[in-house]
Amino acid sequence: LVGDFGSTLDLDQILTNVSEGIREHVDYDTFAVLLLDELGQQLEFRFAVGYPEDVVQTWRFGLGQGIVGNAALKREVVRVADVQVDERYISAADIRSELAIPLVVKNRTIGVLDVGARSVDHFSEGDEQLLRFLATRIANGIENARLYENVRSQARVLSLINEVSRELTSILDQEKLVRRVAKLVKRLIDY
Repeated sequence: LVGDFGSTLDLDQILTNVSEGIREHVDYDTFAVLLLDELGQQLEFRFAVGYPEDVVQTWRFGLGQGIVGNAALKREVVRVADVQVDERYISAADIRSELAIPLVVKNRTIGVLDVGARSVDHFSEGDEQLLRFLATRIANGIENARLYENVRSQARVLSLINEVSRELTSILDQEKLVRRVAKLVKRLIDY
């Protein structure tokens, strides 16, 4: 189902593969992976299908806020047959059923997998069990992609430090040295 996503460490590709793989087995109208921000306080859309662009770009959900925020806070699956009668629901798309599964790695919530459908009572117990089973693999794939990107970023920084130190020992003209260092730093931090 989503075995293909393990073949890449590109997070965008992983999430695309996951959404397509899940659609083959669980019909949905909206699909989203929301990840906690760096402070672990708000869920932000990282990948979405079927949502308005302004919602994806600007909406954030605090822990405990909305159906996805409740799933993240309590680390429990939330399956809602009719969102119109659920006081937790925040209308981000035109759906009637929602299924939110927390994404947990090493006993730490990193986000929520959320699917929605326009029909009432759309998601079955079987859909829930399948997505619950996949959530661990998806969370691990996301975490591995994040770790890989962090290692790549650190490697870029170390490479820059190495280059700057070589320049420090080879350029004797102070003004030329400062310009060269600034040019090297600009590759890493666009200013």
